[in-house]
Amino acid sequence: MLIEISRQTEKTMLVRILRQTFINGRPARVGDVVEVPDLDGAYCVATGKAEKVEDLDQPPAMVPAPEARQPRTRKPSART
Repeated sequence: MLIEISRQTEKTMLVRILRQTFINGRPARVGDVVEVPDLDGAYCVATGKAEKVEDLDQPPAMVPAPEARQPRTRKPSART
């Protein structure tokens, strides 16, 4: 049985993107404030990709810079 859910009747929420991701097949960049269905927004918040926006007048959240990683070195080849 196929159940079709209308996007027009879904509740939505505003989220601020913390890590680049795709929402509804479109890229969402860091700092963007987007309106998403509650289920998608809850998923993004739970995975740390977004934070819920209560008031649009809030300043953007500071996103910490990624830690610097040491470059990987190649393993010596096993040729003899």
